Amino acid sequence: MGSEHINFLQKLKSKTVVVMGMGKTGIALSNFLIGKCKELIVTDSHNVNSLDSYILSNVRTEFGGHKKETFQKCDLLIVSPGVPEDNFFVQIAFASGVEVVSEIEFAWRLSNKPLVSITGTNGKTTTLTMLSEILANSDFRISVGGNIGRPLIDVVQNETNDLDFILCEVSSFQLELSSSLRPYLAMITNVTEDHIGRHKSIEDYLSVKTKLLCNQKKNDVKIINSDDPFTKHLEFEGEQETLTFSRKEEVKKGSFVKNDKIYIISDDTIQEVCDISEIYLPGLHNLENLLGACAAGSFLGADIVSMKRTAINFKGLPHRMEVISKKNDITWINDSKATNVGSTKMSLLSLRGNVILIAGGFDKNSNLEYILPAVKSKVIKIFLIGDSAKRFYEFFQSEVETEIIFNLEDAVSIISKRAISGQTVLFSPACSSFDQFDDYIQRGNAFRELVNERYEN
Repeated sequence: MGSEHINFLQKLKSKTVVVMGMGKTGIALSNFLIGKCKELIVTDSHNVNSLDSYILSNVRTEFGGHKKETFQKCDLLIVSPGVPEDNFFVQIAFASGVEVVSEIEFAWRLSNKPLVSITGTNGKTTTLTMLSEILANSDFRISVGGNIGRPLIDVVQNETNDLDFILCEVSSFQLELSSSLRPYLAMITNVTEDHIGRHKSIEDYLSVKTKLLCNQKKNDVKIINSDDPFTKHLEFEGEQETLTFSRKEEVKKGSFVKNDKIYIISDDTIQEVCDISEIYLPGLHNLENLLGACAAGSFLGADIVSMKRTAINFKGLPHRMEVISKKNDITWINDSKATNVGSTKMSLLSLRGNVILIAGGFDKNSNLEYILPAVKSKVIKIFLIGDSAKRFYEFFQSEVETEIIFNLEDAVSIISKRAISGQTVLFSPACSSFDQFDDYIQRGNAFRELVNERYEN
């Protein structure tokens, strides 16, 4: 650990630290901070009953509601990603002169390893996983954390001297309170309308995403999707080095597609990675994910062989265009991770057509015009579930045959009786899951189980 990181850790010994939010991230922070600060207070607006005795015996807990004085008198407030920046108690801390940071920023301050960070509306988990495989296949030692599932503080706490890079997926929620975060490599995969309930507008959402780039210096690098209308202008901003990726045109430095082949270009040297036909995962969105991963891998020193091996062998991740059955020549696809219209649009465009779409869930009031051309060109019927069903029905029913079912179990039951050979059933909600499920994982697992049960009987 470098001297500046050691100094930051030493300064904690004289501070009262508050951890706000006791989900997975808050618990990881608490375990790390015990014994490292003057006083540790953990607080959550809900009653928390799942903490182990080690935490309970070493911290002060405030559950079932927050106390104003706690946020006024602490020295450092570390906020879990589920808590928005405009939260009343977070604003009290700001007004009281308290330093307020995200878990991502706090963990980064303690790390002595180059941070490779990826954000974006869609594709960031797949891109990060592809990149991790490319680097591992090139014999780099890496550790992965962040929004992908493992809190970054866990990664940093266990980093070893022989580690080459820390790879971190970063959400917009995690970036809100990351004012000084400076990754060595920062990538924005794309930006489409999402989380507007929290970020208020697409402009505010983009502004939060670009925080990942704001503190980079000349020796750092950013990677931008030059095909994305919301991010293209970022190529020309900042003093850091810039790489781009594109499936539509040749780029000066980064990765691109030409004549159905993927190429890497660096210092005027062009190398072929593979033919598009060799890529295991279908879809334009997965092509973009691979382009981003190859651009990053090339900059970090990975070899072409490792990139091609990943392109050919990477099978994808659960709940992302996951084929779960092809029985009776009817393809059932679990795309539960599609929690916004941009993701569902790209999924539809990756299919040939003849699609029965199951959509709906917790309504984000997304602009459905964005997805309409893809629906009209690919979908033969929509089955709608969840809170958004009525609004979606009013929008789509004049364009394509549409039926409200409300719950997933009934939708699978009805479709399994009506679908015929050659059709594809795509479960791509274009909505969050919180109306009927805990998260997209539970929702996707439920869909998989329903389909498997239907065809086992």
